[in-house]
Amino acid sequence: MSTTLTDTEAMDIRPNIVLAVVTAAIVALALTAAIFSLRQPASAGDPSTPQGVVQSYAKAVVEQNYAAAVALLDPTLQCTDRHFLTSYVPENTALTLLETADATDPASVTVDISNCGDALAGSTAHQEVFELRRFEETWRITGAPWPVYDCGVRP
Repeated sequence: MSTTLTDTEAMDIRPNIVLAVVTAAIVALALTAAIFSLRQPASAGDPSTPQGVVQSYAKAVVEQNYAAAVALLDPTLQCTDRHFLTSYVPENTALTLLETADATDPASVTVDISNCGDALAGSTAHQEVFELRRFEETWRITGAPWPVYDCGVRP
């Protein structure tokens, strides 16, 4: 027994197919743009500014250069490389500067952290506020910095 679609049924299916194709094209373009932007070389910011320190810190974390990341943290946090080894940072992580309040000490830098996952995992984004203080002539990240929120808690 074969089934054939009536003209009305066929017309009902066409908009759904068009919508599915348009949605797939938009998702593909968004993923392509995200991947392209993540592959752009990240320049290190000016290390004499709070936003430059945050940018350098994020770059060190993503590249798994934990010694460089620890060097940008407040020494009283007692962070070590081991704290970073137990944290999870996806390979395709990007930071976008949202706001900086660096006229005073302490300073704060607000960033959007995006993780572009694969087709199944999807993408995530959240905001982080980095607090910084001056130590001698350099800015250092203090508080509970992403992605090691528990420095000083364990060795």
